[in-house]
Amino acid sequence: MVAKIIVEDQPLIEIYPDLGSNLKEIRAILPYMGYESPGIHCLDIQPGVGKTHAVMDFLKIEENFIVVTGTHKLLKGEYERLKAEHWKNFDTKCEIYSKVKKLRSHNVPIRLICDYQGCDKNKCPYWKQFDTAKAIAPYHYLSTDRVTEDFEFKFNMLVLDEAMTGYNRINIDIDELNEIADVISKYSLADILYELNLYIDTGEDLFKFIRKNKKEINKIRYAALKKAINKEEWADVERISSLNVYELLKFSYYKSIHEEISFYDEPFFYEIFDLARQGVPIILLDASFDEKLFRLMYGRYAYEESKQPRSLVLGKELGSLKEVKIKIYQSNLKNKERKIYRMDKDNYYYKRGFFGLENELTESGVESIEKLRRYIQKTKRKHPNVGIITYKSLTKYFVDIGKTDYFFNLRGSNELERCDVLYIIGTPQTNPIETVKEYNKLTMGEISPKDTYRRTYKKKDGVFEIYDPTTGESFIRIRGEGKEKIPDPIRLKETADSKPLTSFSEAFDEGEIDLDVYCELPYFDEFKSESEQYQALHRARPLLNLKEIYVFGNIPKKIKEEFKIIPVDKRNTEAYFMGSRFIGIYPLNLWIHITNFYSETEATSKEIAEKLKIYKKDKKGYNTSFITDIIKGEVSLQEIMKIDKSIKSNPEITAKAIKREYRTLKANDEFIEYCIFYANKGNFID
Repeated sequence: MVAKIIVEDQPLIEIYPDLGSNLKEIRAILPYMGYESPGIHCLDIQPGVGKTHAVMDFLKIEENFIVVTGTHKLLKGEYERLKAEHWKNFDTKCEIYSKVKKLRSHNVPIRLICDYQGCDKNKCPYWKQFDTAKAIAPYHYLSTDRVTEDFEFKFNMLVLDEAMTGYNRINIDIDELNEIADVISKYSLADILYELNLYIDTGEDLFKFIRKNKKEINKIRYAALKKAINKEEWADVERISSLNVYELLKFSYYKSIHEEISFYDEPFFYEIFDLARQGVPIILLDASFDEKLFRLMYGRYAYEESKQPRSLVLGKELGSLKEVKIKIYQSNLKNKERKIYRMDKDNYYYKRGFFGLENELTESGVESIEKLRRYIQKTKRKHPNVGIITYKSLTKYFVDIGKTDYFFNLRGSNELERCDVLYIIGTPQTNPIETVKEYNKLTMGEISPKDTYRRTYKKKDGVFEIYDPTTGESFIRIRGEGKEKIPDPIRLKETADSKPLTSFSEAFDEGEIDLDVYCELPYFDEFKSESEQYQALHRARPLLNLKEIYVFGNIPKKIKEEFKIIPVDKRNTEAYFMGSRFIGIYPLNLWIHITNFYSETEATSKEIAEKLKIYKKDKKGYNTSFITDIIKGEVSLQEIMKIDKSIKSNPEITAKAIKREYRTLKANDEFIEYCIFYANKGNFID
């Protein structure tokens, strides 16, 4: 299975590397970049800069568009404010779904179900939702007829939020096809399906046969389905429903190009190239865009187009691929005043450091969790809203003390934006088996995961040397200069078979480059791992605010370029969290403790003071009046938040200065002075 990148077919990409020198400039220009012009407009914009808001502002004056993303969940919130129709699934919108559920469970096509039931599509909520000029939907709808009208894409513009990754595996199993033909022959003549046997070995002939007979095959299939449904032969219904004529057509198309294939992994992204060639303006929002991977996908698509026009599959004329305009807009903001703390800097908190072979917590894993929980609990004295990103299997150990999320579940998520502090625990690495599978799909390769490995590190004379177990050699890696254990990507074991016949430069000179030479496995794996770490750090929106970020794991190269990294060794990490820095408790957090305890127990001010150890400055009595002001509402939450903000910005601030800053504050001077005292010296408070 071989595809190539034809060097002369590579696109001319217009790159706008710096849209502005600051956030204000970029946000001012983003909505006005001419997205309405045909072509692909990629917003490779850092998280938090405002690419989604910019596109929202742009779409507010547009009359016809569709926004697609990975899931219904990602569409909720911001995009629903566009007042566009949110396309829902059949089981949600069909008013008689309980009646037709059995048909759907046997994979009967929705359109046939509705025809069989005699439904009026003009009145059906499911079908009516597609009659709209503005829509938001999961991106699987792009491959359906819901986005077309008279076989043409019915929207003036497509917006794709986050990368459209993934593949659709299609194949023809001739034995399975014959079994389906046997079932269909119970209800209709199926000779035309048996004829497929004559063409299955030759892709070009198979493609011609299916193109010529696809309508007839569909007609036979539908007729047989209706009869099987009437007879309630449900096993036959499911077997007949599994015949997808369009999938047969697509597989035969790819087999006419790649003659030896038994299956084909079709990238979902091909839909984007198809639409761009129809003159549809397309906006891609992807903070982890990679130009090399984009060019590879484009090159694979272009290679196949050069062998067999895709218009033959789609049944419509497509414009020239070379005429598709491709523009990439980038922000490269840096804030070297913004600190990100790399805690316990020699420990990368890899998953294998927490779990043993049976995926059970190791003794050192238990100790690490207990230590991290102590640090987080200390932090919460100052910052009540803690966000935690870690491995999925570790979230249950932190969910009680902070808002948690896990690696490889972060794209499009804004749930941690409101946290005061973000902890990132771990160094996410891809699953080698899954990564090799995806790489094979991308490059049409046949690598076995057992033929791959990762190099490890050994410490020698105080320096980290990278060790290659296949050669026994160790050396100082240029990146990291021996000071860091930068995660090593998956790579192929070197054998005679694994070495490419030509190098990249040789292939480039010859004009044709194999996909796995253009993008090697280590590059692909490193991109996936680093982009996940990058996404994790930007969940706290460090370009927008000064929320503290503590990383117990690797920091990707791109983050090091954007912000100032403060490395802290193991001993000083312990001192940082357990020392004087978190000795007090900020007003907002104290208010939360007091009001929560009061709502749960209805205790008196004295009982609350005794429980939480809220003393007066001389520690000779409990500060009941302070608590009474809170539980009786004498000081509102809004006032507490203002006091909290002032103290955080200047720990040495006075009550009089706070009152000058907020002249409408009702809280008396004594109350504010105690807020300052507890924030700086309230270590005795539980």
